[in-house]
Order: sequence, then structure tokens, then C-alpha cells
Amino acid sequence: MAILDVLAQDAEDRRYNIEMQTTLPVDLQNRLTFYGCLNYVRQLSSGSPYHHLRPAISICVLDRRLFG
Repeated sequence: MAILDVLAQDAEDRRYNIEMQTTLPVDLQNRLTFYGCLNYVRQLSSGSPYHHLRPAISICVLDRRLFG
């Protein structure tokens, strides 16, 4: 099994979770949701207005379909 996980941020402060998988872990959908949520939560501090949140984007490259 080969796994590559990258958490990145661009010049416009967008957050990215990028993953490459050669297998399809059973819990992948939940993990992608969790990482997407973390990319939002990490932008907030107590009292922060939600309209300041920047996009959180997940990209997952798999060796087969996850949905459909």
C-alpha cells in the first residue's frame, strides 16, 4: 500500500487536502470528511466570524472509483 497525504495552503489562503491511494480503505469517505472539516476548524479561533473562512478543498487520486 502506498499513501501520500499533503496538507497545503495557497497564496489566497485556500486549504487543500491532497491524497493518493493505491488501495481503497473502508473508512476513506469518513477520513476525507474529517480532513475537510479540520481544514475549516484550523482557520477559526474563539470569536472569529465565519464569513472569514476560506475554501477547504479535498483532492483524492485513487486507483478506482470511490462513488458511483
